[in-house]
Order: sequence, then structure tokens, then C-alpha cells
Amino acid sequence: MSISINSEGVKEQIADLATQGFNGAEIATTIDKTNNSTFRRAVYNFLNTYECDQLRGIEADMTDVEQWKKTACNLKNLGLTNKEISLKIFGNDSTASIYKLYTFFKTSIAYNLLQKDVDIELTADEEFRVNELKILYWDIETSPCVSYHYQHWKVNIRQDQAIKQSHLLSVSYSFNDEEPVGFRLNPSEVAKEDDLTLVVNMIEAIEKADIIVGYNSKRFDMKVLNTRALYWGLPPIKPAKHIDLYDQVKKLFRFPSNSLGNVSAYLQLEGKLITDRGLWRRCMEHWNEEECEAALIDMLTYNKQDIEATRDLYYRIRGWTHNPVNIGAITNVKNAVEEYDEEGRLLPKVVTPRCTKCGSDDITPIEGSLNFTTTRGYSIYRCNVESCKGVSRLGSGGNLANCALN
Repeated sequence: MSISINSEGVKEQIADLATQGFNGAEIATTIDKTNNSTFRRAVYNFLNTYECDQLRGIEADMTDVEQWKKTACNLKNLGLTNKEISLKIFGNDSTASIYKLYTFFKTSIAYNLLQKDVDIELTADEEFRVNELKILYWDIETSPCVSYHYQHWKVNIRQDQAIKQSHLLSVSYSFNDEEPVGFRLNPSEVAKEDDLTLVVNMIEAIEKADIIVGYNSKRFDMKVLNTRALYWGLPPIKPAKHIDLYDQVKKLFRFPSNSLGNVSAYLQLEGKLITDRGLWRRCMEHWNEEECEAALIDMLTYNKQDIEATRDLYYRIRGWTHNPVNIGAITNVKNAVEEYDEEGRLLPKVVTPRCTKCGSDDITPIEGSLNFTTTRGYSIYRCNVESCKGVSRLGSGGNLANCALN
């Protein structure tokens, strides 16, 4: 039977033989007479680790550390995976490059760099945390259609009666708690119905997001954006997990009115800006350039405030939401770190139980509470984040799962 490097006393024996001057092959043969190749590889790997150095009582030489090793440790501390670090440092994600990083991160040099503050100036790209969950709050404003028609009520307008089709006037969005940014047309672009730049800017933001949050955004904003992207010949938009707060409001509550402005006012949030009824008309009157420009500026201001209102409402009701987006599970995937055993085999990823509503790991089981399905009962957890307090149940695989308790 072959000896394992994790057998009792084997690591100490390897360290002692290394201190006496034996090389890896000699150590492997001395300990395991069968000359097993798996054990020999494990010995080679262990000899270069921080653990082996500790057993031998030697310190890492930090006087002349290669720059790539310092950069790798900084990227590791920022949460990048070995694959992502390999791409940045070596320009590829080959098995050899990833394994090179894996073995390096076990060394005493890496241990010192990872544990201590090293005075290294990071590039802007290195400072970007790829494991940060990106929630995009977004909203679009569109122009009215213009047509020839005779009546004002229950009118069917043929395509040959249409003068101008609806298009984007402005788009606004914000990632996480950042200030909203927005883009708008100018009067000449309104005249030409040229909203291509707005469409592209909005799509680029969505494709960077893990989760997008809007109000009536599934039925309106996303369908309008898809339509304009199709009009301009753009490819399909990369999907992101989508939370439509309008759906949640209708499903869970009974407000006097389900408009964003009324819901925000009811909950005493800042809410939407009040605009005059003629704003959209003034945005369309491109021949009056000065008035149109002023109206488009007002429209963008109104648009940006909708982002603030959407985000405030999201924080207010997120603990109540019942939706298919499990933020805790997504957070675990974003923060997953590749770990290998002593023989270089990829270990199963560790699952951290997290609130499904906000992703926090600060959760507490509700004693004596179970959520029942047709086959079994699941433990119920409460999030301790003051602005959430969401309730989730323990699902399969250790992740918490969204649950409707009534």
C-alpha cells in the first residue's frame, strides 16, 4: 500500500530529510520504497510550501522577489481567481500557467506577500474587483409617436398614418451605490430619430451587470431597448438576472396606486420628480432648438431621479421580495476561489450560506421554524442586515433559497 503525504509524521520526515540535504526524488524513495509517482509529485510540491519551510525553521528570502509574484499576490487579495490572474500576468489561462500560480501561492514568499501590506502601486485594472457583485439600476425615457389621426379615444392608427416612431430620449443608470450617470439626445438627433448612441450606452451597462433592477422594466424598458437594438441592427443583448420592482409591488402589497411615484410617496421616500405635462412635447419640437435643448436637459434630470427612486425602493423592499434571483448564490459564485489538494486536484468549492435578498453572510436560524415542501422541511434563516431582514430557507447544496412562506 502506497504512503500518503498526509499520513502521520510524513511531512515532518520530509522536512527533516530536506534539511539534511536530500533532494525530492531521494526523499520520495527513502520514505516510499515503491517509488510511487503520485507520492513523488506530492513530495516535490510540498518541498516548496510555506508549511515545509515552517517545519524546517527557515524564512523566505524577500530581498529580490520577482515583480510578477508581487502583482499576483495583489490580484489574489483583490479576489481574482487563478485563471483570471494567469490571464493578466501570463496572457493565457493554460493548465500549466494556472498550476504555476497554484504552487506559488503555497510558498513562503506568497504567504508573506499575502499577509503583509506590500508597498506596490497597482494599476487601475488591478484595482478593479472582479468579484464585486454589480447591481445595475436603470431607466429609459422615450419619445411619443407622432401620427395623423381624427379622434382622441380608441383610435386605431395605420402605419401609413405614422409620422415619427417612438425612440429613446435619454437613458440613466447606476452601479451599486454610485452616482447615476445619464445620456440624452440633442435637438438635431431628435429630428433624425438618432438614438443609436443611447442604445449602445445602455446595452454596454447592462452587459457589465450581474443583476439589473428597474421599475416596470421587463414589460417596458427592456422591450423598448430590444426593439431599438433590433432597429439599428445590433446583436441580441447578453442576459442578466432581472428584478422588476413593479412585479414585486403588485405581487406582495396593495398600494393605492402602483406607480413608482405613488409607491415612493406612500413609503415616504424621495421618489420621482414632478414634471409638467408638456415636457415630452417640448422635447420633440426640435425646430425650436433652444426650448428643445432645455427640455431634454430637464428630461435627463427627471430620468436620473428615477434611478435614485428605484434604488431607494429596492433597498426598502428587498427583504420582502420573492423572486428568482438568488443574490446569495450569485455572491458565492463571484467570490469562489480555486483550491487544490496536495496532489494538485481541484477541491469542491466551499458554499457560504448567505441571505438570498442581499448576499450577506450575517444570518441567524429562526429557532423552531421550518418551511415545508411536498417532500421535506427546511430550516428558516433571518438576515441580520438592518436594511434587509429577509427570510430564506436552506436549500440543496448549502445555499439558501428564496421562499414564499404564505
